[in-house]
Amino acid sequence: MTEFPPIDFSTTTTTSLVDDSTSDFLAREQAILGEDAARFGGINGSANELERFPDLSTGDVDPTTLNVTPSIGIGLGLGNEFPPVSAISDITRAQQTIDEREERNREKHEKTIEQAHADIDRFYEDYNAKKINILKQNEIDEAEFLAERERLASGTTWERVCKILGLTSAQSKTPFINQKDVTRFKELLLSLKSDENAPGAAGY
Repeated sequence: MTEFPPIDFSTTTTTSLVDDSTSDFLAREQAILGEDAARFGGINGSANELERFPDLSTGDVDPTTLNVTPSIGIGLGLGNEFPPVSAISDITRAQQTIDEREERNREKHEKTIEQAHADIDRFYEDYNAKKINILKQNEIDEAEFLAERERLASGTTWERVCKILGLTSAQSKTPFINQKDVTRFKELLLSLKSDENAPGAAGY
């Protein structure tokens, strides 16, 4: 039976094997990366550089020795970017108040426009009604004027005078301003009216 040399399990031999394995691994990684190997720090180092990292198995690691990048928003002043809940509630109530005020203003504006349209319509209705009444009254006045003019156009001058004064007899009431007795004057006008040959009876 072939005898093999005894295996030395001492610390020196184990450490040597670990160093050789680590060196081979780093060499293979550097060969794979090629020119990009320089971009990654620590690849050209030896296995002994791994000793810089603390042993996490013991649990006695000082957090200050770990170069840990803080999470986003922690320690960078980003944790208070959002307002507190009370501020959000105030903003919501303020926005609600603004919306309600705008709604009231909109309704008031619409009512004002409706009232203005109603007032304009009522104005034109009254205007048109008054215009129609005035036109009708003008037609009536015009017809009466033409009829009176036609009535006064006939007869002698003195007949027309008596018609204007409303004289039919000496006792007829006449629109004289003074209160003197004008019976004699009325009789004179009536006599001129009945005489076709009276002076001025032929016309104006």
